[in-house]
Amino acid sequence: MWGILIGNGTVGGYMNNPVTHGEEVANLALRLISGDSISTMPVIEKTKYSPQSDYNQLVRFQISKSSLPSESKIFFRPISYYEDNKLAINIVLFVIAVLISFIIILNRLVIKRTRQANQTAQRLAKSNAKMKEFVGIVAHDLRAPVGNILSFTKALEEAPEDQEEIVPYII
Repeated sequence: MWGILIGNGTVGGYMNNPVTHGEEVANLALRLISGDSISTMPVIEKTKYSPQSDYNQLVRFQISKSSLPSESKIFFRPISYYEDNKLAINIVLFVIAVLISFIIILNRLVIKRTRQANQTAQRLAKSNAKMKEFVGIVAHDLRAPVGNILSFTKALEEAPEDQEEIVPYII
């Protein structure tokens, strides 16, 4: 049976491909034209047959694909969107996977940096508390001597005659 019948109502079967058959004959003719002797050319007694089926006829007669030979070629089978765009879909899925990976990595970095910032803020708060305590102590320690000096100075202004008694306490 000829493979050219597929698509014209034939369900299928072992068929030859007229294109392949034509190529074989053309190669023999080219060898003959190029000067090869016909006696050196092989005799092709049988053409190559392969199982071929028409998808529409398989559906029409409710023939399962599993009942066909495993190497069958099925013509006119509807192609899924994925099969038709396999490369583009796989590229998009790969890019999405890479972007998700970047998002996960960046999210982990943000969490790490946030933890570090919180720890730094806690250390800074402790340092500020210690500094305020230190400033309070220093201010108190500075106020006492300065207050004494002011008191003695005021006493000297009010009673300059007691200068000999007050000056030794200042020094």
